[in-house]
Amino acid sequence: IFFFFFQAEDGIRDAQESRGLGDVYKRQTQSTWENEVLHFLLSNCKFWLDEYKFDGFRFDGVTSMLYYSHGLGEAFCNYGDYFNGHQDGDAIAYLTLANKLIHEVNKNAITIAEEVSGMPGLAAKFEDGGYGFDYRMAMNIPDYWIKTIKEKKDEDWHPSSIWWETTNRRAEEKTISYCLLYTSPSPRDSCASRMPSSACKKKKKI
Repeated sequence: IFFFFFQAEDGIRDAQESRGLGDVYKRQTQSTWENEVLHFLLSNCKFWLDEYKFDGFRFDGVTSMLYYSHGLGEAFCNYGDYFNGHQDGDAIAYLTLANKLIHEVNKNAITIAEEVSGMPGLAAKFEDGGYGFDYRMAMNIPDYWIKTIKEKKDEDWHPSSIWWETTNRRAEEKTISYCLLYTSPSPRDSCASRMPSSACKKKKKI
C-alpha cells in the first residue's frame, strides 16, 4: 500500500536510476530506496498500527515493485522466470521488512499481497525463506469469471477449466479467492452487472 516517488522536475534528481515508471503512469516519475525513504515507509506501517490500531494491511501493486519491468512484458511460465535477474532486490527487502515489522508490532495482524505474477514464497513464512505475507490474492479468478461471463454462453462453460483456475495454487501459501462485483474502468465489465443483464435479455425473448 505504500509507494513513494519523487516526481522528476527541474532541480530534483534521483539517487538511483529510473525504474521506468514514466511509461506506466504517463508521467515522469522515479523511485528511490534510500534509507530515509525506507524508514519513512516502515514508520508509516508502525504509525497506523500504533495510533489507529490497524490489524491488517493490503499491499496493492506488489508486482510493479518486485520487478524492474513492473511485470510488463514478462511471461512467468516457469520458476526460472521469477529469478532471472529482473527482480528488484531493494523492493523485496522492503516488503520483507514491512511484513516482519507489522507482525512484531501486532502478532495477530494480517498482511495481504495483491500480486499477479505468482512470485513463489510471497505468502510463505520468514523462517521458510518467504516474504512473510499471510495471504496472497488469486488475481486470475476475477478476470477469468468476467471473461467467461462476457464471452461464453452458459452451455460453453467447462467444469475442468473452472476447477483448474480456482484450485491452481501452491499448497504452502494461503490464497484469497474472490470475484469482483465492480471493476474499473467500467462497471459494465463486472460480474454483478453482466449476470442480471443476461438474465433480463433471456426473459425478454421468452
